Amino acid sequence: MAQANTVTRTATPMDELRRLYMLQICDSLFPIGAFTLSNGLETFVQRGLIDSAEQLGRYLTDYLAVAPYQELGVMALAMQNAEDEAAWIALDQLYTALRAPMEVRQGSAKLCIRLLKAAAQIAPLPVLETYHAHIRRGNCTGQHPIAVGLFAAGHGVDAQEALTIYGYSLLSAMTTHAAKCVPLRQLEAQRVLRDSLPALLQAVQAAQTVTPDDLGVSGAAFDILAMQHETLYTRLYMS
Repeated sequence: MAQANTVTRTATPMDELRRLYMLQICDSLFPIGAFTLSNGLETFVQRGLIDSAEQLGRYLTDYLAVAPYQELGVMALAMQNAEDEAAWIALDQLYTALRAPMEVRQGSAKLCIRLLKAAAQIAPLPVLETYHAHIRRGNCTGQHPIAVGLFAAGHGVDAQEALTIYGYSLLSAMTTHAAKCVPLRQLEAQRVLRDSLPALLQAVQAAQTVTPDDLGVSGAAFDILAMQHETLYTRLYMS
């Protein structure tokens, strides 16, 4: 019996380098201040809606259901349209309008500016310099997932891999925030994170199929509690 031929793609050193670029800018220690933002999760904890690992798991499941139409979808569209300047300018304006909670909208803009400034010093790209110029001129507000998407496209990172790394960084941050706020045991929180990874992969797949008309699905509770964060009596996070 003839043996079937199989082709195995071996990652090249350049592929590995591109992956490392993405890991660096998505790392919680990358100095743009992402660790200061909970995007409303802190309000869920203070309202008693998340007080156990099981409830955190449900929160992450619900978040991943809408992520393809929020951060992940925006990043995917930015990657797909990285060479179409007018398209990602319009994407910036649309996503800014869709981010109803003030703190979340402003937090994303701050992360974007800090990422663009950091990238200009450690890994400059013409497309990021152009994006920064549009922000300075007032044509764009600046949104973090767009900057991450343009960065990934500019460095030739595979879309599936880039979106997975970015999505993981978001989930990891939420898990860390919940462990501090609830509080949860670290290993308990990490178990919840691990259990959410299959849903992350599904969200990444869905994000690559969205169009600008699909953006904006958020889940009312996410937006409402993010808005309520502005008036919490005590806060650990900026959003």
